[in-house]
Amino acid sequence: MTRQHRERLANRLFAFGHHRRIAVLMLLINRPDVGDTLGTLERTSRISHTSLIHHLRVLERAGFVDRIQKGGETEYRANRPALENVSTEFIGMIASNAPAAPMQKAA
Repeated sequence: MTRQHRERLANRLFAFGHHRRIAVLMLLINRPDVGDTLGTLERTSRISHTSLIHHLRVLERAGFVDRIQKGGETEYRANRPALENVSTEFIGMIASNAPAAPMQKAA
């Protein structure tokens, strides 16, 4: 696995690194056919507006949440294929038994 590939995977896994992001993902995963607005997510998650926006942006940058404009509203949906892909990629890395590439010291 190249350094670039490791960095990309680390950036995507970072999105799972906070319990509020996991909670938001679970809400969206449990409603796959319906996009949730920011207001709905605020009410159901009980996460503050500012914090929720931050966590949605992290999830969106990782590719795990899609933002969809519907008229004057924005809906958020879980990107299930992206979530499944990163899971498969991570499990494949663990199962590969390939020797780890040497870590380079930061400059």
